[in-house]
Amino acid sequence: MTTNLQLDNSLTANSQAVTDQNGNRSSLNISSDRLGIGTADPKAKLHVSADIVAGTDANGYRYIFHTRTHAGGDFLHITGDDANGNWQWDRGISLVKATGNVGIGTAHASQRLTLGSGNVQLPAPVGGEHGNLYFGGITDQGQVGMRLFGGYINNTYQSGFIDVRAGNLENGLVFRVDDVQGGMERMRINANGNVGIGTQTPEEALHVAGNIAVNGDIRLLNADCAEDFDICDADIEAGTVMVLGDDGSLHPSSQAYDKRVAGVVSGAGQYQPGIVLDKQPTGKPRKPIALMGKVYCKVDAEFGAIDVGDLLTTSPTPGHAMKAGDAARAFGTVIGKALRPFADGQGLVPVLVALQ
Repeated sequence: MTTNLQLDNSLTANSQAVTDQNGNRSSLNISSDRLGIGTADPKAKLHVSADIVAGTDANGYRYIFHTRTHAGGDFLHITGDDANGNWQWDRGISLVKATGNVGIGTAHASQRLTLGSGNVQLPAPVGGEHGNLYFGGITDQGQVGMRLFGGYINNTYQSGFIDVRAGNLENGLVFRVDDVQGGMERMRINANGNVGIGTQTPEEALHVAGNIAVNGDIRLLNADCAEDFDICDADIEAGTVMVLGDDGSLHPSSQAYDKRVAGVVSGAGQYQPGIVLDKQPTGKPRKPIALMGKVYCKVDAEFGAIDVGDLLTTSPTPGHAMKAGDAARAFGTVIGKALRPFADGQGLVPVLVALQ
C-alpha cells in the first residue's frame, strides 16, 4: 500500500506536523512560510535539525554537513567520505559556534583560522590575478603588526618569527629564528632600507655585527682601500695630501719630501673608497685616507710637469703633491704613481697609491 504524507489542517503561521495516511507523525513540520526537518519549531524558511548528506559524485563519494559537540563547544563540520564510506573528520571545514574560529583540514579550530597539514597557495590559476595575504595583530612588544610563526621544522619544534612592527618605523621588518626556548632577533630591515645582522641599529645599507665567511669573490665597485683617521679640520677636502701631526691627528702637507706623509683623503673626482677600515667614532673629525688603490690627488705642476708613471711626493703647496724629481729625497716620502699627465697649474690627478 502506498503511504502518503498528509496535513491535517490548512497551513497557517503555526507549524504543524506532517503525517502519513495512518496518522503517524513524520520528521517534517510545515507552516505557511517555513519548513522544519527534525524540529517542530522551524526558525527559518528551511530548518534542518539533523545532518545533511549531499548525494554522490561520479565516484560514489558523499558529502556531509554535520553539527557536532566537543569540549570546545558546538561546531559545524563540512566534509566528505573516503572510499570505504567513512567520514573524514580530519579534513573539510569546521566552524566553532562559540568562538567563530574556522578550521580547514582539522576538526579543532583553536585560532580564528586553523589549518591542518598541507600548504596554502595564494597565486591564482593561469589567467587569474594573484592575491594578497594581510595580517594584523599585536606582537610581543605590544605593537601593531604582523607575525609569521615557524612551527615544526624537521620534527623539531621551532619558534622562528618574522615580525612587521608598525608601532615604530625604526623597527622595520624583524626576523627572529631560534628554538622554543628563545626567539632571539637575528636580522632586521629598517624603514630606511638598512639591513642589520646581529644589530638592531644598522647604520649602513648592510651592517654586520660579527664575522663574515665568504667562499666566493667579494667585488667592490669603488676604487681604493681607505682607513679612517682623526684629522685637524672637518672641512678638509677630498684629494688633499695628509701628513702625521704631533697631536696624533692628520694635517694637510705643507713641505716638500715630507717623510710624515700618510696618504690622500679619499673620495675626490670619480673615485670613492671601496672599503673603509676603522670606521668608528672617536669624538674628533675623521676622514678616510686612501692607503692602497686608485684615488684622485691634488697636484701642483709648478715644480715640474707630471707624466704618466711619475712618482709623486709632498710639495710646498699645502695639501698638494708634486713630481718626485730628487730620487735621493724621494725614499720614504712617495705617495704613489701618476696615472695621467698634468702639465701646468694645480688640479686633480688619478694616482695609484703606493706609500714608500
